[in-house]
Amino acid sequence: MNLGNTIRNRRKQLKISQKELARLMECGSSLVCKWESGKIIPNFEQIQKLEVLLSMGVLSEEFCHRRAIL
Repeated sequence: MNLGNTIRNRRKQLKISQKELARLMECGSSLVCKWESGKIIPNFEQIQKLEVLLSMGVLSEEFCHRRAIL
């Protein structure tokens, strides 16, 4: 599973819309859409905030792995 799918799946488990996640992240919903589609990788600060909001500790590991292969 890639980082975007991880974000999308957890957001859906929590029943949070992209718009609501964007509001909580203080960014645009189009950015959340791009993360979930894999067009853009969230930066480290965004990953840390996503981990708190989505109650996950696996995003940083996926982020580091993804950056290593790019």
